[in-house]
Amino acid sequence: MNRSIIFKASEQAMPTGILSYDETMDKLNRVRETTKQIITKLAERNTNDLHDPHPYGFELNAEQWAHFIAIHETLHIRQLGRIREANQ
Repeated sequence: MNRSIIFKASEQAMPTGILSYDETMDKLNRVRETTKQIITKLAERNTNDLHDPHPYGFELNAEQWAHFIAIHETLHIRQLGRIREANQ
């Protein structure tokens, strides 16, 4: 993974440091379950024409969003693991 490219998160996406690791993982798991339910419902429809903009200025259809979310969550889980290891 190339970590030399750094994207600045929007203010609403910036970590606040309020949640513990366990609280963060619990919240992530709840969001993941909701996402899975939505993806299951979307799989029953033709979603090629459902587009929504990404904050960085490009549009994704529902299938592309599903792939993006899966990759994005995986990156955050790895990031949380690195943070946890660094703070032990």
